[in-house]
Amino acid sequence: MKRFNPFCVMVALFALIIAACSKDDNKVDNKPENPKELILEKTSLTLKVAETATLTVTSGNGSYTVKVADQAVASATVTQNTLKITAIAQGETVVTVADAKGKTASLSVTVTGIFAVVDKSVTVENGAKTDVKLQNGHANYNCVCVPEGIVLVSAKTDNVLSVEGLKVGSATVTVTDVQSGKQDIFEVTVTGMPFTISKNSFVLEVGNTEQVAITSGNPDYKVQYSIENVVKAQINGNVIHLTAVGAGKANVIITDAAQQKATIAVTVNGAVAGDIFDVDEGEDENEGEKVVSLKMNAVATGAITIPDEGTVLDASIFDGNKDITSADLKNITKIGDGAFKATTNLKKVVMTKVKSIGVQAFISSGLTELTLPASIETIKSMAFMNNYSLTKVTVLNPTPITISLNTFATSAQNREKRILYVPKGSKTAYENNENWAKNFKEIRELN
Repeated sequence: MKRFNPFCVMVALFALIIAACSKDDNKVDNKPENPKELILEKTSLTLKVAETATLTVTSGNGSYTVKVADQAVASATVTQNTLKITAIAQGETVVTVADAKGKTASLSVTVTGIFAVVDKSVTVENGAKTDVKLQNGHANYNCVCVPEGIVLVSAKTDNVLSVEGLKVGSATVTVTDVQSGKQDIFEVTVTGMPFTISKNSFVLEVGNTEQVAITSGNPDYKVQYSIENVVKAQINGNVIHLTAVGAGKANVIITDAAQQKATIAVTVNGAVAGDIFDVDEGEDENEGEKVVSLKMNAVATGAITIPDEGTVLDASIFDGNKDITSADLKNITKIGDGAFKATTNLKKVVMTKVKSIGVQAFISSGLTELTLPASIETIKSMAFMNNYSLTKVTVLNPTPITISLNTFATSAQNREKRILYVPKGSKTAYENNENWAKNFKEIRELN
């Protein structure tokens, strides 16, 4: 009779249990898993041309692919769970994403147009502002105006620029949308506002001043005169300062940047020639002449005219006078010593019959040009010394008269600007005269 072995029974029973458990495990592993729904971060998206956007696949089953319905409107790529959309052209399309389990999700994409300036040409009044509309911009713009100084351009809102007229003229403005790099241009014309002034006529006494307000206009302003040496005008900001300098009537014409004109009629009351001058019979060296002198306490200002009967201008008659601006010597044949000495504001002198000019007659005057008549015979020493503004001298006498080296003495700087004009055929004669030639940079013949 065989004996019963309990150990063997236990081993067999354990093996049977292990096998049963293994079958149960196989049943669990073979049960199919439910796939996840494919979900995108957004279901719709709006972009401007050239813009890009990224979205996240928030739920899905991996191994994603992407398809764009209209590839002319947008393109798309997917990397792991990140979807990238790039706008190409204005329009609408659908982007479809699929995963490994066949799940899909759609994204509606709208692409708006490219950046552009709506108002291609605008007109604004000087000093005023106007708006220029933009479309499809990103609210960060760079504006370049050519030429500068005509307009000032700044961003007003995301798609509106403010344009301010600074100066009458035209400018081209290039606008760059910084984010997209796209550019567009528009033209601006700045027109002038009406040019008006507060008063158009004055009656002044010599030496008096008056102010006129520019009530509306377009800087910068230019001043002209119908007659010189009656009134002077200076413009500071929006105020015209008038100064009466000599008896007479003149119009002050102001022109603004828009070429609009305003006229101020000015009458200046002052002593006329006969009121400030005495004309007396000459004595000694002036015997037989009519000598012109100033009356007691008389003051000459502005543009002066010597009485017709006068032939000799008294010595030192205008010495140190800073108010004379021009002088018409009429029938004067002889100018006395120091007659116009230090007349620093004297710019012009008319002499048609002068024969003799005295010592220091015009020393340190403000003359800018000078014509010596054909009648000239004598010019004494230092007559035109230190006339630092004198750059043009015309001599109508074809024969160089005798002068001193210091008659026209001046600074080296002024000499380099000074030209001597002489009658045709007499250039060589003047060049060979040392005292004439050394005081001028160049000698030219008149036509």
